[in-house]
Amino acid sequence: MTTLPVGKEGDPSAATLGGWNVAVSKYSTKQEAAISLALYLAGPEAQKQRAINESNLPTIIALCDDPYIAAAQRIIPQWKDVFLNAVPRPSAPTLGKYIEVSAKFWSAVHNTLSGKGSAAENLELLEIELNDIKGSGW
Repeated sequence: MTTLPVGKEGDPSAATLGGWNVAVSKYSTKQEAAISLALYLAGPEAQKQRAINESNLPTIIALCDDPYIAAAQRIIPQWKDVFLNAVPRPSAPTLGKYIEVSAKFWSAVHNTLSGKGSAAENLELLEIELNDIKGSGW
């Protein structure tokens, strides 16, 4: 495993934020119990156990420094810097157009890696397509 490549020497590598999402349906007939479970699952004790037993990356940064996690899953402490430099997925700024934007990115990368145009050409086309999707705003 390694971090994502950078655009130019000296730039930081940036992963996108994600996580183990937990939610409670507003239609749940057991709201109190569901909220209690969601808080437990998102809490440090459950995340620590999932990190140790399943190698799930914790979303609580301090757990990356936990010696028990480090002993069981040596890769997890190495991800702390990745988390600290992570950026929001394009879904945050693109709102409801995320799927379309994501597909355009995927196609541009795929075309480049498949030899269908150069990276510069595909990025230029991607910029035009994204500006068309964006219009006057996301």
